[in-house]
This record gives sequence, structure tokens and C-alpha cells, in this order.
Amino acid sequence: MKFNSVFIHQQIIPEYRIPIFNAILEGCKQCYIIYGNSKKGSSLKNGKIPSNKNYIKKTNWILPGKRNYFITSFYLMLIKFKPKIIITQYSPGNLNIFILYLLRPIFKFKLIGWYHGWNREKGFRPSGSFDDKLRHFMLKKADGIILYSNEAKEVLKNYKEEEKIFVANNTLDTNHFEKLRTSFELIGRASLKNEINFTSRYNLIFSGRLEESKKPMQMLEVFAIISTKCPDVMLHIIGSGPLETPMKEYVKKEKLERIKFYGSIYNDEITGKMIYCSDMMIIPRWVGLSIIHSFAFECPLLTFESTYHPPEICYLKNEINGFILGNHKSEEIANTLYNYLIDSNKHVNFKKAALEVVKTEAKVDNMVNGVLNAINYFSEK
Repeated sequence: MKFNSVFIHQQIIPEYRIPIFNAILEGCKQCYIIYGNSKKGSSLKNGKIPSNKNYIKKTNWILPGKRNYFITSFYLMLIKFKPKIIITQYSPGNLNIFILYLLRPIFKFKLIGWYHGWNREKGFRPSGSFDDKLRHFMLKKADGIILYSNEAKEVLKNYKEEEKIFVANNTLDTNHFEKLRTSFELIGRASLKNEINFTSRYNLIFSGRLEESKKPMQMLEVFAIISTKCPDVMLHIIGSGPLETPMKEYVKKEKLERIKFYGSIYNDEITGKMIYCSDMMIIPRWVGLSIIHSFAFECPLLTFESTYHPPEICYLKNEINGFILGNHKSEEIANTLYNYLIDSNKHVNFKKAALEVVKTEAKVDNMVNGVLNAINYFSEK
């Protein structure tokens, strides 16, 4: 690619995003990743940023209040680098967007918004809510947009020229997970289970923040039922959060056994082994990128049918690589899970289908290429 400098602007760069930005920099040598500080008290933090001149940290001025409104101090860089393209985090809280609208005619750059595009729970109604009116306005003002899913593109292509809509399927560093999984295969599941002390025949796992949005309390209700049907089953819970104490109290009150809380684990090899040795990931709601983590280690996933899920739910195919259950009653969920656990053929087929997702539609190369395609398109305009 031949073009002037490109800015990719984000409020912060979490650890899981760094490999993706590194890959983008490999494909776009004139790219600069501009980021800042997180809001005080936020659980989201910058990862270990590489010592690379193409990563540039600036100050984020964050407005007080519950909403995350911020302005990043990178405007003098427009004079120095004269970017042809600026890709920015396209959420209304990013007040830089509205400043960039004003500066665009002066510096003559193309502005690309990178975001979810719509609210899956409420739909997209530009004639209705104020939020959607604002989204529609921002959609029209952007020269192009990068979306996290094809589902979002199908919704928004009626409001924007389709050739200016690009999809960077949201994912994690699947190449890294592939190397880990391959090393686990050489050891074998039986040996790994001994190593990590998975002594039960069947193992269920949860990985994520223990908060109301994910409905982890109902997972305990389901486990209470299934453990009576299938005594040789264990529930492993990775993560922490506001519901950790109430969940532990519930386990104690109900005298539930074979449930282990591990707290937060930030070691990919350890969590990878645990997921690889599990029969099913259970996240009742708000699945998010945990589905990539699960599928990368051949672990199917069970969740509830809901519009509340982020776009990554598109990777889950009911009765193929997991379950999306419309019936949210704990008894019915436990029955579905039990029937899966005792069916060895389903184990094999579901695991194979889960892994296939991260080798095809959810592989990290697709996300990187989605961004590079947008850069390439506008570099020639």
C-alpha cells in the first residue's frame, strides 16, 4: 500500500487488542496508533504497549460524571503528520469525533468510524430514539465505517453506501491460541486433566466478569439441578466481580459441592488448559469475546437467546457448536446440558464445529484485513 500516514485513535488499548494492532502495523507501515488513559476507577486499562514509535500515548481529558466522555490531546499531530486517513472509536462519548468534523475540511483527511454501529437489543430506528438519530447523523458524517459484524452491515447498508462499509469481525488473537492448543494436543486431554486437577468426568466452565449482565447466578441454579442427574460433574468459575461474594454465599447456603472459584486468571496458558479440558462453557447472557476464547480451545458454549448479546453471538450456531436456548427455565437448561454431556458423539461434533469457527470466520486475519481494506480503499480516493 502507498499512502500518507494513517491515524488509528482509541481511548485505550486493552491487552487483548495489542496483537491485532501489531498485525495492522505490519500491513500498514505508516499507521500510528494513538491512545490515552482510561477513566479513573474503570476496570478497563491499557495493556503492555510495545516500545514502538508507532504507538503514541496522549492525554485523555475525561469529563466528570457517569458517562465516559473524553477528548484526546493529539491535534498538533495533524500538523506534523498530515494524515490522509483517521480511524477513530466511533462512540458518542468520543468527543474528538465532533472536533474532527470541523477540522476535516482544513486538513483534508478521510474520517472512518470504527464501532458496533447499532444497538442489537433495541434495533436501529433513526426516526425514533435520540440515540439512533445521533447514530444516523454520525453515520452520514463519516467517510466510511468499520463494523464488528456482517449483521451490523446488513442493518446499516440501507443508510450508507455499501462500498464504504467494511467489516472487521471482532475476535481475539486466534493465532496465539492456535499455538497453545496445538501444544495441548501433543500432551493430551487426559494428562492435562491430571496436571490441572480436573478429577471429574465432566467439566463445565465459566470465564468472565461475575456481574449481573452475564446472569451467573442462574448458572449456579442450573448446576444445582444437573449435579443431581449427573454426580460426576464439576463447575469451574474463572473471574471476579460484584457477584463473586453473593455467588459464594449461595453455594454455601444451598450446600452445593463440586464448584470451584478461581478468581481472575491472566495467564493464557492456564486458562487455555482449563477451557480445553472442559466439556461446555456456560455464559447465560452477554457472551462477548468469551466465545472466541472458548471455541479456540475446542469448547462449545451454552447461552440464552437474547438481543442483549454483543455481535460476537453470530459465531454461535445452535445445536452445532453450542446452544442458544429460548427457554430460560433452569430445569429445561439442565436437561439440555445433561443430554449433551451423556452423548459422546455430540461432544466430538460440537468441539470440531467450535474450532472450525476460529479457523474461518473468526480468525484474527479477517479482523486485520477488514481494517486494512478500509485503509486501502480510502488511500486511493
